[in-house]
Amino acid sequence: GEKPLKEFLEKNGFDYLIRTHQLQKEGYRYVFDNKVLTIFSAPNYCYQCENKGGIAKIGKDLKAEIITYEASAGNLKIAETVPEEEKNAAKEALKKYNQQ
Repeated sequence: GEKPLKEFLEKNGFDYLIRTHQLQKEGYRYVFDNKVLTIFSAPNYCYQCENKGGIAKIGKDLKAEIITYEASAGNLKIAETVPEEEKNAAKEALKKYNQQ
């Protein structure tokens, strides 16, 4: 929650927290007043989620510059072989997660 996060950041002298490997439709997502950044670097996860990949480039000022990218042509070619019901199940799971 937001209160334990704030306590953790203050106790450790951090401005924000970066976490990884949780599917994000746009490749990244900020929450808790931009104090938590989630990065997901695998575009079109499992060849079916149609998400972007993202990376965070940290500058000397310790600010994150977000860079996003689409899946490669090879990834999209493999994706054509995934059955529609599997694609739809992944999309529904992503939609439910992003509504939280």
